Amino acid sequence: MKFKLIGITIFIISTVLLTGCNRVKPIHNVQDTPYPTWQGQSVTQEDISKAIMKAGRSLTWIMKEKDEGHIEGTLILRSHTAIVDIYYDDSKYSIMYKDSENLLHEGDYIHRNYNNWIINLTRTINIYLSEL
Repeated sequence: MKFKLIGITIFIISTVLLTGCNRVKPIHNVQDTPYPTWQGQSVTQEDISKAIMKAGRSLTWIMKEKDEGHIEGTLILRSHTAIVDIYYDDSKYSIMYKDSENLLHEGDYIHRNYNNWIINLTRTINIYLSEL
């Protein structure tokens, strides 16, 4: 009986530890993603900026133009906040982690939901850019 209780205790502790480890993942940055090919159209940086801003806002990101070629995006969900820098030029864009609150950020690791938010933002930006 005593050994069975010890075995169950070890199983529960290891399950809790393994589950906790899966909550954080390496930070997913999007670097130098090329735009879709625009056939015979002239697309300005202003067009690109507007498309990125609209994409973020459609997902409830707060998008602020910081400088030419630089947008800051902030996502607030319940008690969680993620802040990213989006850099863009005539041919590509990048989404880089800047800061966060309540997302278990430590070093190069962050809560796995952050990466899902960035993947979703990337997909939506690509959709809006392809409509230019």
